[in-house]
Amino acid sequence: MTGMRLTRRGALGAGLGALAPVFAPNLQAQDFMTPETLRVGSVPYISAGPTFIALARGYFDKVNLKVEMKSFADGGLAIPILTAGELDITISTCSAGLFNTLAKGAPFRLFTGGSRERPGVGSQCFMVSNELHAKGLTSIAEIAKAKGSTIGISVRGSISQFLYSKALAKGGLKPDDVEWQWGVASNISPQMLGANRIGITNLPVPMCFAAEKRGLGKILFWGDEAAPDTQIALWAASGEARARRRSALVRFAMVQRQAAQDFMQAARDGNPAIIKILADATGLPAEIIETSRPRWSGYAPDGMPNLDSVMEQAAFWHRAGMIPKVPSAAEVFELDIAEEARKRLDDKNPFI
Repeated sequence: MTGMRLTRRGALGAGLGALAPVFAPNLQAQDFMTPETLRVGSVPYISAGPTFIALARGYFDKVNLKVEMKSFADGGLAIPILTAGELDITISTCSAGLFNTLAKGAPFRLFTGGSRERPGVGSQCFMVSNELHAKGLTSIAEIAKAKGSTIGISVRGSISQFLYSKALAKGGLKPDDVEWQWGVASNISPQMLGANRIGITNLPVPMCFAAEKRGLGKILFWGDEAAPDTQIALWAASGEARARRRSALVRFAMVQRQAAQDFMQAARDGNPAIIKILADATGLPAEIIETSRPRWSGYAPDGMPNLDSVMEQAAFWHRAGMIPKVPSAAEVFELDIAEEARKRLDDKNPFI
């Protein structure tokens, strides 16, 4: 009877190792599915669609996860909250600020992929004024004609700045060949574009379609045309969550991968149930969301981020003098979590 009170390790130590193969799989499964609560940072945009789908379809419940959601206007704003220990995980865009925090030794790591500019479904939209469009700046192939123009952009060091720079390079232009007007938020940039106060700006989907329909400018190019498969965002986990709550992180990555597949399928086929989920979560009319298909955002089918893209961006910000050093891959990623999620889903998918 004493043996019944032993832990698995104690049982092995007591010479009951022969029983371990019988009990270990069940114990491991039970431990892996232990109920957990995660404090999660997200954003209220279509690109966060997989999270909205997972909530609506009960995917977190299926793996014994309870999520407490906190919304941020930009994923980068959640990083200080994560670092302070007030979030367990959050979505974050790739930015100079993200890499700077990691380079300084922050204990969080990027553990599974978010949106990326997959060819044909990239969602980062760049618009040109009607005046410049009439002068021949009509596509990324004509980007050399942007020389001397003013780019309206919200944040220095953002993913948008990176994509602009990649686009300009295609026309032989350097960042100094244009004027950068910082602090131009997406809620004012369409009007500034329409008034020719700026020549180029970037807008999220579906706002760019609405701005073009109103005659405020023309869609010039998409992020996937500037730099195909650029990683836009990733999920980051706090040091405490990584150390003590690994199974919860693996289950979260499983949920995100399944929901991302649902999201991308709906971007192709226009599933009305998914469109309603996105409309309810973002507050956007369903017809606007439908109009913006398939450019909702791209995701990798295996849930893994584009490592080369992430490290390229870190090197870019270092060359620009915005981060002190390029963090190593070990200082940025902990991708064995996403890899375990992939293996578990391939072995048995609890969502289908």
